[in-house]
Amino acid sequence: MATTKEEQVILALFKHPENELSASGLAKLAGLSRMHALRMLKRLEKDGAVTSRKVGKSVIYTIDLSEGYARNLLRFLLTREAKKADPYVRRWLTELKGLKHAKAAILFGSVLQKGKDAKDIDVVLITDQRNLQPLDKEVDALNRINAKPLHPLYQASKDFRRNIRKKDPVILNALKGIIAFGEDEVMAAYDTSGE
Repeated sequence: MATTKEEQVILALFKHPENELSASGLAKLAGLSRMHALRMLKRLEKDGAVTSRKVGKSVIYTIDLSEGYARNLLRFLLTREAKKADPYVRRWLTELKGLKHAKAAILFGSVLQKGKDAKDIDVVLITDQRNLQPLDKEVDALNRINAKPLHPLYQASKDFRRNIRKKDPVILNALKGIIAFGEDEVMAAYDTSGE
């Protein structure tokens, strides 16, 4: 099992696809020394959780989602992140799990920092075209019974993947949020191993 710092590195790699991260960059994100990060990345690479490639003099690391170990570890970390969230955030994660016509839901935005003081609840909902209208009705029903409005950003799976590749700032910000459900759907959109 990965150490706590290794877990932080894995999550940082997943939540920052817009950056090509070297050991130095990951060290800053995870609060480690550069050498500690480098040793850790070498160990994770040996375990099959990350891959590296040389760009100039730097070595860039990416999470290897083609490997079962990395996928399972990331799924566990994302689930644990949701369970350890603030109680108010967990309440919204539970509400989102009731959406039957979405493949995945990512809670993001001010609710993660401000909690109850947030003015609205931002969420990315990944769905397909035929489920869009029923999902919109589910969101409307939630908005009728909750004091804070849910502001959904609907994405088809292919659009979500394309927006990650295009480095769309809203989608990249959403990836830093908490996945309510559909971890595999989000990982599939992020996965570059098949390309």
